[in-house]
Parts: sequence; C-alpha cells; structure tokens
Amino acid sequence: MKKLIGRLALALSLATGLGAAPAAPTVIDFDGGLDDSLLWFPPFVTHGDFMVQGDYFVGTASTKSGAIESSSASPGDLVGALVEGTDVAATCLGIVCPTNNASRFLLMANDGLPWFGRLDGDVFQIKSLDASFVGAAGATIPSVAMILRVYGFFADSTYAYEDILLPGMSNGALGFRSYAFSDAFASNLFVEVDFYGYACDSAGSCNRSSNLAQFALDNVVLNDASTAVPEPASLALVMLALAGAGTVRRRRGQAA
Repeated sequence: MKKLIGRLALALSLATGLGAAPAAPTVIDFDGGLDDSLLWFPPFVTHGDFMVQGDYFVGTASTKSGAIESSSASPGDLVGALVEGTDVAATCLGIVCPTNNASRFLLMANDGLPWFGRLDGDVFQIKSLDASFVGAAGATIPSVAMILRVYGFFADSTYAYEDILLPGMSNGALGFRSYAFSDAFASNLFVEVDFYGYACDSAGSCNRSSNLAQFALDNVVLNDASTAVPEPASLALVMLALAGAGTVRRRRGQAA
C-alpha cells in the first residue's frame, strides 16, 4: 500500500501543484462525478480494479487465496458491479438488490472488498454512508442480515474498526439506510478505509467465507483533514500511478 500511495502522490505532483484550501467533505456517490474509465470491464468490478471520484480512489478486491486480477486480455475474479438503481430488475438478475435508491451505487458480491483512499496519500475521515444487504436469490434472509465491519487504517498500519448491522427484508424488500459513525471513529485520521461484510444466518452466526457477504454502498461521506487539496490530475498520470497496483501487498487481510 505504501508503494501504491507513493505512485499516486508522484503522479499527482507531476500533474499539479498543491493549493491551500479549507477542509471539505467529499461524497462518493458513484454517479456523474465518478471516473470509471479505469475499470477493465465496466459496469462490472473485478479484483484489482480502481475508480476515482474527486480526490479519492475506490479499489475493489477479492480476499480469496489465488485471486486473479483483470487484464486487457481477460477478466479477473468478479467482485461486484456498478448498479443503476432505476433498473435493478434488469441489472440484479439472480440476486436481491435494494429497491429504494434511484441513483447508481456500488454492489459488492462474492465476499468482495472495497477500499478507499486519497489520491495524494493524505489522511482523511469517514463520517457516514448509505448501505444495504444484498441477498442471494432464493436464500432465507434473517432480520439481521450482515455485519458490515469498517476498518480504518492509520499511517503506521494499526487500525480501528466499527460495525454496522444491516437489516434484512422490510415490507418484502431490501433497502438502503443511512448510517453515521460514532464521534470516536469519525474523528480518526485514516490513510485507508476497508469494508468487510459478514453474512449472518438465522442462528446469528456471521461469516465471510460463503460468497453470501454481499452488500451495496452509496453516498460515502469522507472529510479531507489536510490543509492542501490537489487540483485534478490528468487521467494518464492517474493511470500511471495505479499501474502495477496488483503487485502491491495491501493491508486487506491483516484485520479480517
């Protein structure tokens, strides 16, 4: 991860200077402001993919041993998709998606992991998000369907985490709900935030080894805690910064 952040910072320093600006929240909403041109096979997201919105990147990964990254020749392990909320009936075939979001959102499947960071490698805070469980077709969905564990990593690779309990069906459907993090967690300055899903059964046992840890994210509010914000870099240099990211050993797996 440190090598990846170094590449990102180098690319941005070549493309822009740093200008002073007050801290301001960024909402990762996966809609019009999202640059998904770095995805190999959009709207699907695979192991090792990246997206960019504002000053932040969103990476997607498989935590399974031997996971294969995508390339120009072939897709790697599928871990999710960008879903158009206005047409979940056509785009969520074989799975049960939330039905109360008319915008685009990120769906993670097959126990996939999304992780967030700043393009310049600086610290940031996570304040709130919208989330929903995503069910397997025909599966029994308990009243507490998932533990969504949000890990925040500090610069020294230590971490803190906070759990969000995602409910099952309400009035016969799954739906997004808004969640605010505790003051203690939201005040931390992280360099990376990872999302791990633990699917629960009717007995209250929750795990992430069954390909049932599926969830959707939207409107993730991140606060830039620095005093300098980079201007947008060229896509070519951002791609240069992300090149070789598949060989970087990320923090995922340290905390799971």
